[in-house]
Amino acid sequence: MLATLERDIHEGLAIGRMADGWLHRATRETDAGLIHGRPALMAATARELAETGRQEILDPLELPGFLAVTVRDGRGRSWRRHRWVSIESGRIAREVLVADHHPGAPTAPARWPALGEIESGRGQRPAPDTPPFADPLSPHASAVATLIHRIINARRFDLAAPAFSRDGDWDGPGAAGGDPMTIAPVLVRLIAAAPDLHATLDQVAEGPDAVATVWRVAGTGPHSARFSGFASCLARLDGALIRRLNVVADPEGILAAAAAPTLAL
Repeated sequence: MLATLERDIHEGLAIGRMADGWLHRATRETDAGLIHGRPALMAATARELAETGRQEILDPLELPGFLAVTVRDGRGRSWRRHRWVSIESGRIAREVLVADHHPGAPTAPARWPALGEIESGRGQRPAPDTPPFADPLSPHASAVATLIHRIINARRFDLAAPAFSRDGDWDGPGAAGGDPMTIAPVLVRLIAAAPDLHATLDQVAEGPDAVATVWRVAGTGPHSARFSGFASCLARLDGALIRRLNVVADPEGILAAAAAPTLAL
């Protein structure tokens, strides 16, 4: 279990797998102090992967409640990491992480949990499998919307590249784009900057070989500024796979609007 989670999260960049492996109230102790709660643990992991890139997990040795690995990152650095865990109901409730290298800056806990984490009166629940949306969707539209929902809200960044055709590509804000394999690192950096980022499906349009979706995005940015805005995605399809994905958004404008003073009228 531990070795599989380690590889999925650090090699596959599937940070959303932490929802399967850690309790919402889980804690982590390191030399730097205590991190409390799964949202903060996911934020810390995103910050670490934003700094190191994909981590290659080598020579895993798993014992009951213990995992030892050697880690090699995209910069050629390597270090050893030991994870000691206490398990409750099949998930990690507490862990002590010991390593001879600690990439990533300290991460403050997110002020708002990611979509699907908490429901009043019901406690912990996973992100829904499909995006909440009032109108019924066609199979193609549902597949595209569900894929984006899972990648963003469930932090399953590993699902992005396999959804593209062999010669598929994408483009996004600024210089982002190209090989679909670059989507996951871009999203890791985004979540590191806004740990509680979530997206809500707003509208859908579709044609014979294309599906367009627009999402309301919200989260907490630098200096604890709450932001909200829109991201529009146009997926051109090759059968059930994406041939080209265009993402239109203005992250700098959204953050600037969040930081701007509110005018009293």
